[in-house]
Amino acid sequence: MILLHRFDRPADGPTNMAADELLADRLPPGGIAIRFYGWREASLSLGAFQRFDERDDVPGLSSLPVVRRPSGGGAILHGTDLTYAVAVCRSHPWGETTQRLYDAVHGAAVELLRGLSLAPRLVEAGEPPAVAEREPYLCFDRRSPGDVVGGDDKVLGSAQRRHRAAVVQHGSLLLRRAGRGSGIEDFLGRGV
Repeated sequence: MILLHRFDRPADGPTNMAADELLADRLPPGGIAIRFYGWREASLSLGAFQRFDERDDVPGLSSLPVVRRPSGGGAILHGTDLTYAVAVCRSHPWGETTQRLYDAVHGAAVELLRGLSLAPRLVEAGEPPAVAEREPYLCFDRRSPGDVVGGDDKVLGSAQRRHRAAVVQHGSLLLRRAGRGSGIEDFLGRGV
């Protein structure tokens, strides 16, 4: 197995999404690649199946730069998060099913957060959604099995796209939250 990892400087949305696509396109057979990055300015990334015009229904989003992620999920307001993309060959055990990669990454995140003296947990199948009405537009207002929560607040969410030879998973670890809820630094009371 070949493991590649990189920590990139903050960039704009199109640059970040292009770099994530390269993870899948250039992944060596049997490889796993992970990239951590930030955003040069507050930006909104839309899930692959979200409608652009719906962002106007959420206050404060219409003036932000927007980019579409190739993965699904809800819109993410970037700028106070640590974003990652991981690519795994479909022949790797983590690439065989959708849930295995989520479980591997989110399980590792839970262990990391416990090491920071937090009490995170994975959302279990069958838990009631955070909001029962229409599915929220923003990722961190949604809740799915396998998401990472601290208290009642979602702090890590991810979405995938399956390529011909690789699976790419995008995710965001919320460090600080501008609106309702808390991020990791809010729980800790200090920067990370």
